[in-house]
Amino acid sequence: MRARRLPHAVAHEPALPGRRPGRRRRALRRVRRRTRGGAAREPRAGDRRQQRDRLRRRAARQADAPLRRYARPRQSAHRGARDTRDGVRGRPARHGQGRGRTAMLMLSLPAVACLAVAGCVVDKLVGEPRAAHPLVAFGRLAARLERALNTGRRGRLAGLAAWLAAVAPPVALAAWLAAALPWPLAAALHVALLWFALGARSLAEHVAPIAAALLRRDLAAARALTARIVSRDTSAADEAALSRAAVESALENGNDAIFGALFWFAIAGGPGALLFRLANTLDAMWGYRTPRFARFGWAAARIDDALNWAPARLTAASYALLGDTANAWRCWRAQARHWDSPNAGPVMAAGAGSLNVVIGGPAVYHGAIEDRPVLGAGEPAAPVHVAAALSLVARTMILWLALLVAGAALSIATHHG
Repeated sequence: MRARRLPHAVAHEPALPGRRPGRRRRALRRVRRRTRGGAAREPRAGDRRQQRDRLRRRAARQADAPLRRYARPRQSAHRGARDTRDGVRGRPARHGQGRGRTAMLMLSLPAVACLAVAGCVVDKLVGEPRAAHPLVAFGRLAARLERALNTGRRGRLAGLAAWLAAVAPPVALAAWLAAALPWPLAAALHVALLWFALGARSLAEHVAPIAAALLRRDLAAARALTARIVSRDTSAADEAALSRAAVESALENGNDAIFGALFWFAIAGGPGALLFRLANTLDAMWGYRTPRFARFGWAAARIDDALNWAPARLTAASYALLGDTANAWRCWRAQARHWDSPNAGPVMAAGAGSLNVVIGGPAVYHGAIEDRPVLGAGEPAAPVHVAAALSLVARTMILWLALLVAGAALSIATHHG
């Protein structure tokens, strides 16, 4: 009787000491799979060409890996393919969700520079809305919240609740839209929010006429124009007092209306600029030390101080860099801490020192003279210093945009290099 021929000699191998039979069975199955299709065929020329193409594509992908952050994400051809770009593992991403969230939270430096320049250009060409400014509606909402919640009981907690009720909904809506919209619409939203937060053209339109009125010795017009931008009493102010008020307003509002918004736009895009603008508006409405707002406005003042801390010091450093740097630095170190605002002090002291002008001093508020610290060093404030302060703010804005563009160019060169 002829014995059956086994497919391979490995089937006749006796079990070696210390070797489990299971390993023999697995080896036998592998041998059967290899021998089932017959002898292994030699690779054809087409197979070798496909393998070389695969290796080339893999090498190209590895070489282009640093550039992928600028590329549009590739969509899967499968309808039910899972996408985890929304940050949730295994959850399908909705249309535009990954791109929008990247636009909101992960703006690259080139994107920040391009959108910031676009927002500043729109502000320069258009200015603030004339018919219906959104801040007017926001101010009405804030006034209603203050009347409803400022009852004298738990003033600080009520002020914090009012601040959250006024600021959180619009900022959350802006963040959601930036996350949900496709990239082109999200970019337009970022530009629109920055335009809303900026006030460069408005600042020039309010301060430049004061300088012109003072230069032509029209004190009545200068008093009326100055009263629109300061809270002090200007009814009996002379030329020097009006010049000091205009210079102070130009320097301080340069940070509040321009550089703070640009700083938070670079950090968090359009929603960040919107957050800064609304917080600054509530501080202007509630951040007083009067009996009515001493406790209710505490939260608004402290939040604005926190959001303004870094932008104010960057603004002060920029003012010092673009003028008399040594004088600005001395005034900043010696005088800023004596001002009642922790952020306005460095900005105005450095700005006045850069311009070699003296500001601050006594001023009339609500019928009473308030003795304020003196800031700056040099000449007494005059009409020419008002125009010089506006020029300093404009040059600082150009410096910030130039630094953003230079950083964007360096980032692109680094990733492509």
